[in-house]
Amino acid sequence: KEAFWLGVNVPGLGRSPVNPLATLGFGILGFGHPSFWLLGLGLETGYLTLLATNPRFQNWVDGRSRITGEAAARDRRQELVGKLSRGARDRLTAIEQKCARTLEVYRETQADAYVVEGNRDALDRLTWIYLKLLVARDHLQATQAQTNAAELERRIADLEKTTGAAGITPTSASLRESQQATLKLLKQRLANLARCGQTIQEVDSDLERIEAQIDLV
Repeated sequence: KEAFWLGVNVPGLGRSPVNPLATLGFGILGFGHPSFWLLGLGLETGYLTLLATNPRFQNWVDGRSRITGEAAARDRRQELVGKLSRGARDRLTAIEQKCARTLEVYRETQADAYVVEGNRDALDRLTWIYLKLLVARDHLQATQAQTNAAELERRIADLEKTTGAAGITPTSASLRESQQATLKLLKQRLANLARCGQTIQEVDSDLERIEAQIDLV
C-alpha cells in the first residue's frame, strides 16, 4: 500500500502520487488499445515488487509506522493524565521522576545501550499500567462518592416492608410487581457498591506492587 501511494516531489506541483496517476493513465489508454493495459500491469507489478521488497524502503515504512504509533500513544497518555485527580497526578509524577533517575544512573555508569533501552521499555510499560490503574481508581472512587450505601439500605428496607404487606388487589399486585423490580435493582446497586470497594483495594495493591518494582530497579 505504501509503495503504491508513494508520493514524489514534482517541480511546480509539490508532492504528487505519481504511481496512481500513471496507473490511471494506462487504464485510460487501454480503452484506445488493450495492449496498454497489459503493459501497465507489467510495469506496475515490477515497480511494486522492486520497491516493496527493498530493505531501505521497508525500514522507512516501519519507521513511519512506529513514529505514528508513538504519537498516538503520547496523545492517549496525555488524555488520560488530564482526567486524573490532583493526588493521582502527583503519584504519577513521583513514579516518572524515579524512572528518569533510574535511566540517568544507567547512563552515568556507561551501561550498554541495549541495557538502557531494555530498562527504558520496561519502565515505560510499568508507568503506562500505573497510569491506567490510577484512572480506574479515580473512576471507582467517583462511583462511591455518588452513591450513598446507607440511603440504599434504607430504601431497600422500606420496599421490603411495603412488598411484604398483606392484602393484594389487581391494582396493588401491579404496584407490588413494580416495587419488587425496583427492590431487585437497588440490591444489585448495593452489591455493586460493595464490589467497588473491594476493587479499589485490589487496584491499590497493584499500584503498591508497581511502586515496589520501580523502587527495586
